[in-house]
Amino acid sequence: MPKPNTRQDEDDIDAALDGIDDAVESELRAVDRALGASEKVSPLDKLPETDSLEEEDAQEVSATLAAFQKNREAERQLVQDTTDSEYWFCVCFQTRTQKEAFLKAVKWFAHGDKYLDGKWVAKQMGVTLPDGKPRFVPIEKHGRIVRELPAIEKAKKQ
Repeated sequence: MPKPNTRQDEDDIDAALDGIDDAVESELRAVDRALGASEKVSPLDKLPETDSLEEEDAQEVSATLAAFQKNREAERQLVQDTTDSEYWFCVCFQTRTQKEAFLKAVKWFAHGDKYLDGKWVAKQMGVTLPDGKPRFVPIEKHGRIVRELPAIEKAKKQ
C-alpha cells in the first residue's frame, strides 16, 4: 500500500525540480556562450518573489510593458540615428587648384579629393572623437574609402 504524501516528500520533489531548473538554465547559458550569444537579462529576472500570484502577475505585466516601452524608445533612436543627415560638413575653395593645393600641402590628397573619412581627418589633426555607431560600414581598400566600382577603376587604368 502506497504511503501518503508527506510534507517531506513535497519538499524533496520541490528541491529536485529546482535542481533540474538550475541545471537546465546552466546548460542554456553554456549553449548561448558557445554560440556567441550575449547574456541578456530578462526584466522578469529582477522581480522579487512574493506569496501572491496576483501580485507577481501584476509585476510581470508592468515589467513587460516597461521593457516594450524601453525597446520602442531604442527603436526611435535607431531611426533617428539612421536617417540623420547632419553628419558631414563642406569646406569650399574658390577654385579646384586651391582645393588640390590645400589637400597636397596637408598630405591628404592621396586619401581623396572630394570626400574624406572624417575619422581619418580627425586623427591626422590630433582630434579625439567620441565613439559613434556608424549607420553603414565603409568599404575600405588600402586605407581609402572605395567610392567607385572596381570595373570603373579598371577602365580608368587602361
